[in-house]
Amino acid sequence: MMLRRASVSVRSADVADSDILSEIHAGGFRRGWSGAEIEALLVQPGVHALIADYRPAIGRSVAAGFVIYRIAADEAEVLSIAVLANCRRRGVARRLLEETLRHLYRDGARTLHLEVEEENEAAMRLYRRLEFQQSGERPAYYSTSPGRTRSAVVMQRQLR
Repeated sequence: MMLRRASVSVRSADVADSDILSEIHAGGFRRGWSGAEIEALLVQPGVHALIADYRPAIGRSVAAGFVIYRIAADEAEVLSIAVLANCRRRGVARRLLEETLRHLYRDGARTLHLEVEEENEAAMRLYRRLEFQQSGERPAYYSTSPGRTRSAVVMQRQLR
């Protein structure tokens, strides 16, 4: 028996995927977005989503992560990106961001913005590898527990 390689494939997501995206989001954030909240985002002009399916060497494919982004004129922003805990460090977020960059370049965007919790070191490393640079900070932006906050690092990447 020959083992196949683990793989990540990325496809467009739409309102029919809202509940799946909600489940993934809930696993990555203190306050997950509901399927209705995600659906409300996805019907807005300029908002797009991609979903990543991860297929391990043995086993079935699973919806492992997603990115939701907005494009307006030549500016774009990642609204959310999340990957299931058991699928992290397998290239899922990288593939999602690379595909997002391709879509944005094709659609004429010049700059992509995002924000990340200052202590999310894995995400910060990935963003830096993908040529994002810090462009600002939002102090006490995230509420992590009652009375505790963390800052958001604002990053951007030039596409053109």
